[in-house]
Amino acid sequence: MLVDVCQTLRWETPVYTMVSSDEWFICECELSVLGQQLEGSGVAKKKKLAKSIAAREILEQLRERGQQQLQEWLERAT
Repeated sequence: MLVDVCQTLRWETPVYTMVSSDEWFICECELSVLGQQLEGSGVAKKKKLAKSIAAREILEQLRERGQQQLQEWLERAT
């Protein structure tokens, strides 16, 4: 879903970094949005789930910034 949001708003694609241990995957996700750096991380036994958790953290940060900030980003994207 994060990639879809980025494509819709014409933002850069998020960058994912994956590290694995014997049983766990650790995913770090970074997204640069109009000069602001957002970061999320996820830990899970499955790679896809770790990536999803990291992306969800960034989506939550975007929600916390509020509707006004998102509206400004939308205006800049068009």
